[in-house]
Amino acid sequence: MNIKKFIKKVKTTLGLGKFEKANEKKYIKSLLKKLRLKKAATLKLLEIKRTKKEKKEINEDLEIIELHIKKGEKLLTKLKMETK
Repeated sequence: MNIKKFIKKVKTTLGLGKFEKANEKKYIKSLLKKLRLKKAATLKLLEIKRTKKEKKEINEDLEIIELHIKKGEKLLTKLKMETK
């Protein structure tokens, strides 16, 4: 028996797949929390008077952060559906 097959079989027998999913959900939740904090900080940066170039760069950063938040939320909902 191949080692990978053996490990996979043991994981399914012991039900360790659910444990890995739970850890993955916790990790994604912590990343989302950090991204939301970063989003709030960038929004505060926009309130301060800046040049057009700086505002444009901050807006681009904000768009990237929002995109990552959306992706993280999709992953989280997908993981929640899989564990049910």
